[in-house]
This record gives sequence, structure tokens and C-alpha cells, in this order.
Amino acid sequence: MIDYWIKRIAAGDLSAFEQVYETYKGPFIRLFRANQGLCTADALDLYTDACTALFNNIHTGRLTEWKHGGGEFQTYINKIGLNILFNKRRKQQPPLVYDTDKILNSKELEDEYDEERGAMLKLIRTDVDQMPYPCNKLLNLTSFEKKSYQEVAVIMHYASAETVGTQRSRCFKKLRDFVKKQFKDLGYLYE
Repeated sequence: MIDYWIKRIAAGDLSAFEQVYETYKGPFIRLFRANQGLCTADALDLYTDACTALFNNIHTGRLTEWKHGGGEFQTYINKIGLNILFNKRRKQQPPLVYDTDKILNSKELEDEYDEERGAMLKLIRTDVDQMPYPCNKLLNLTSFEKKSYQEVAVIMHYASAETVGTQRSRCFKKLRDFVKKQFKDLGYLYE
């Protein structure tokens, strides 16, 4: 059925697009209201944006056939919606004056930083230590002990270096959220 809809939409049949739109609207809105805290109107706007992106994916040839079975098409639309929502939320966040990655990845020692960067680094180290496992250990190994991803994979029993990179990205996001309030209180955020 999904391949049939895709072919009809690609051929310009708007009634097929309307069928897709109506079929997946309710579950999408319920999911985004429950999991993302959106009101019905915002969830509907997001769904419309996601369906517009789906329509564009079909018309530009990015999506020409469905190879994943019928039940996963809802997941595909949900992922489009999540990407749109995360991009909107990221644009709404105030820019940070500091760059956590740059501070943590710097090869300079703490005492070589000027006073402000030294204070930020100490705060970040304290916050990393307070994070739950595995983030605290992973960030300490990669950022402060300068272990390679391959070394960390062996130490922490991860499947591969790529897994370490993915987990590190997630941990950095948690760290940014964790220290954001502290840095805002200290005046390190633009208003």
C-alpha cells in the first residue's frame, strides 16, 4: 500500500497525499503531545511540516519505494517530525559564550588557561564527575585522560570506537544541559 501511495504522490495525485496525511495524523499528534509536550495545535503544525517534507522527499526522488514493511511508515514520518522539532528548538536556544567541546578537547593544562577559562574548566570537571555512569567515566577518559575512542571501547566494553563516539555525543548533550543553568547564573550566557 505504501509503495502505491508513493507512486501516486510522485505522479502528482494529491488525493493519495491526502490519504497518507489523514492516515497518520492522529497517531503523530498523540505521540508528540505525550512525548514532546506539544499542544494539539503545535503538534498539528509540526505534522503538516513533516508531511510537507515527506511530499518533497517523494517529489525529489529521495523516497521512491518503501522497503521497510507497512508498519514502519509512521516511524519515518515521526522521525521527520522529530528532526524538524529539534532544529526549531536548537534555533530557539540562546548561544553559549563558551564552547564545551573546545574547552574539554584542549591539550593545554588547566593552569595555562586564563582565570575565566580555568574557572569554567573546573566547573565542567566537577559537573562531569557528578554525572551518572557511563557518561562520567566516558567523558573523563576521552576529555581529560585523552584516551582514543578505541582505547575507551576496550576499557568500557563497547562494541566499537563508533559506539564510543555516539555515546560521547549523547553525554556531551547531557553535560551541556547540566551546566547551562550554572553558567547562566554566572553570566556566561548571552541574554
